[in-house]
Amino acid sequence: MFKGMKEYLTAGVGANLGSSERMFALACNLHFLNSTVSIPNDEGKARAWLLQSSAYGFSLSDKYLRSWYSLSIDKSGTADDWVEKGSDYEHGRSVAKDIAVAAYYYACAARAK
Repeated sequence: MFKGMKEYLTAGVGANLGSSERMFALACNLHFLNSTVSIPNDEGKARAWLLQSSAYGFSLSDKYLRSWYSLSIDKSGTADDWVEKGSDYEHGRSVAKDIAVAAYYYACAARAK
């Protein structure tokens, strides 16, 4: 948990620059409601940051995606497979529409190319 606003802002900048560890830290703070720096509980944002952290290779994120959100991510396949999966989630084809999961698969595809 962040101990102050400076640490929170540093994590936000790091997450936006692609730091998977900072993405994970933001997700945890959003999930647990960090009153130290007035971060409100926001499950949607926490889930989205966990998905991005996982897409960028932070393996601990996978554990929390399973335990907090019962979400198991398929990491097999090629970049083209991930683009197709992302499109399926984006448009709700054969799966529930979920923009955060779609973004996860698109990020995986981008990193693979």
